[in-house]
Amino acid sequence: MSSRCRMRCVGAVSLITGWLLYSIPCGAAIWTAGTSGLWTNPATWGGAGFPSDTDDAIINNAITVTLDNATANLNSLTNNGVLLFYYGWSNTVLNSTWVQINGTVTHMTNTDQVGSPSVYTDWTPDSRVWIVCSNLTVAPAGKLDANGKGYVAKTPTGAGLAGVGPGGGGGTGSDWAGGGGYGGIGGASGVGGKTAGGPTYGSAAEPNDPGSSGGSCYNYDAASKGGNGGGVVRVEATGRVTVNGTITVNGDNGLSNPRTGGSGSGGSIYIKCNSFTGTGVVRASGGTGQSWDANSMTAGGGGGRVAIVYDPTAQSNEVMPSVAFDVSGGVGGAIPFSRSDSGTLYLTDTRFMSSRAVFTNGLALCFRDSTNWISGGLTAMPFGNSHVREATLGRRS
Repeated sequence: MSSRCRMRCVGAVSLITGWLLYSIPCGAAIWTAGTSGLWTNPATWGGAGFPSDTDDAIINNAITVTLDNATANLNSLTNNGVLLFYYGWSNTVLNSTWVQINGTVTHMTNTDQVGSPSVYTDWTPDSRVWIVCSNLTVAPAGKLDANGKGYVAKTPTGAGLAGVGPGGGGGTGSDWAGGGGYGGIGGASGVGGKTAGGPTYGSAAEPNDPGSSGGSCYNYDAASKGGNGGGVVRVEATGRVTVNGTITVNGDNGLSNPRTGGSGSGGSIYIKCNSFTGTGVVRASGGTGQSWDANSMTAGGGGGRVAIVYDPTAQSNEVMPSVAFDVSGGVGGAIPFSRSDSGTLYLTDTRFMSSRAVFTNGLALCFRDSTNWISGGLTAMPFGNSHVREATLGRRS
């Protein structure tokens, strides 16, 4: 039942979250979303308004609330349903001291289709997950899921089409389409790699771009469409971020019927916090090639970009995470295909390397407080090694 309960109290309020009972400091009021709808629609919250400064907000199970503007500065948000970030790159943001994710958080797909391939400044993203908070917890069943929410591949209608986004895979005039690139180069396809994968772009230290789509094959229809790129998750926390569930921004698989659309690249995850811990998964992998027959398998998408930036002093007092980090490139076919490159993982320092954290083989690692990259089975490599292929095309805010 939707409700708005005015409360005055001292101490803490306990909220039932489906799997967990936890305590947070009491807000001025508790609002419960019992009907799906826009965040700013009073009907979503029972008809008397919507959450304002210092209030507590709860999204019930099986309810979808669409965030259509910046929230007030909430005391807490507990999401047991779905929170969907609508369009508005610079103004659709969740502001809350405490954020508890037991359900799903996602965003709309990015709509720009008219930029020039490989020209970074030609592309304008318009949707992402953006959370500004003190403390964020993603519960074991919770997920921030922006898979396939990056740049959207075009449907071929008689001509090959290049992928969409700064790293869009090749696709013009060929039965073979390349995979999208972002943190890693997209896989090439065709005899001799004649259809190139998309290039890298953006920032490893502060990734904030959607992934790019794979190319689409000519003379075919939606069954040979490329895969979309992965989306964007941005978290700015002044306290602790705990990931026991999943944060994923994977690229979509390209389709292969009867020819091969390229797969999308992984997207971006940027978490800036005081400390980071958890036992979950953080993943920005490229889409995997799909087979139609022995001669038709799509090119894989390049891996995305992940950055976890924390305060070294605060992290020293934290339980070391056993999070699995994955920025792998998608697997493509054997020759004449080429596998895509893995993406980048940026960390403040090397301490996670001695923890129980799990890292994808072949990724490119960079540390803020070190001049060395680690790549390809965690072997030290100098910054700028050609395998890493780091781009310096700028960053978005």
